[in-house]
Amino acid sequence: VKFCRCPSMSSMPTAAVPKLIVFDLDACLWTPEMYELSGRPTKYDAARGGVAAGGDVVRLFSGAAAVLARFLPGGDPRLSS
Repeated sequence: VKFCRCPSMSSMPTAAVPKLIVFDLDACLWTPEMYELSGRPTKYDAARGGVAAGGDVVRLFSGAAAVLARFLPGGDPRLSS
């Protein structure tokens, strides 16, 4: 299996930023997948480090959290509109 390494967004020219970004959520942004949960996600539980879902905890992957943070105010200015 070959994996390509994409350039960081900060090194990409402005014209290369897409107008639409779509995320596959389960197993790409967080774990575990929703069908694996023992209950529905309810609220963030700081002590458990994620969103409580029955006996499970849904957690963002660290790389996903970093990408999503770019969309927040003060993040990557190319993604602000």
